[in-house]
Amino acid sequence: MRTGRVCRSSPRPSGFSLVEVLLVVALIGLMIGLAFPVWDGFVRDRRVMRAADDIASLLRYAQQAAVADAADACAYRAVVLATRAEAVKVARDPSAGACASPESLTRVRVTDPFEAGTTATPLVVEFASTGALATCGNPAVQIIVASGARTRTVRVEPCTGAVQIVP
Repeated sequence: MRTGRVCRSSPRPSGFSLVEVLLVVALIGLMIGLAFPVWDGFVRDRRVMRAADDIASLLRYAQQAAVADAADACAYRAVVLATRAEAVKVARDPSAGACASPESLTRVRVTDPFEAGTTATPLVVEFASTGALATCGNPAVQIIVASGARTRTVRVEPCTGAVQIVP
C-alpha cells in the first residue's frame, strides 16, 4: 500500500547564472576580435583582385579592339584613373586616312568605380593596330592597384601587349 508522502528533491534554479553568461559573451568577443584582422585582410585582397581584374580586362579589350578596328581607329587607349578605368578609341580621319588632328576620342568602355579604399596608379596605355603598345622600346608598363598594405600589379609587355596580373 502506498503512503501519501511525496518525495521532493531540492529546488533547482532554471537558466544560466550571470557568471556563465559573462563568460560566453567574453569568449564570443575574443573570437570576433581574433577573426576581424583576418577577415579585413581577406576583404582587402578581394577588393584589390577585383580592381586588378577589371583593369586587366579593360587593357585586353583595348588591345583586341585596336587590332580588330585598325581601319577606323589610329589606336585605342586605356586610361587608368585613381578610382576607375576607361577605354577610349582614337579615331582615324576617313577622308585623309590618317589620325585626325585634333584627336577625335570616343569612350567605348568604362569599369565600375573601384571599391572604397582601393586605388590604382593613374596611367594612359595606348595600343597600336598591331596590338603592341605604341611605345614598344620602353620598359613594361606597370599599374599598381592597392588597398591598405595589399597590392597587385597589372603589367603590360610593350612589344607584345601581353597583359598579366603579378602578385
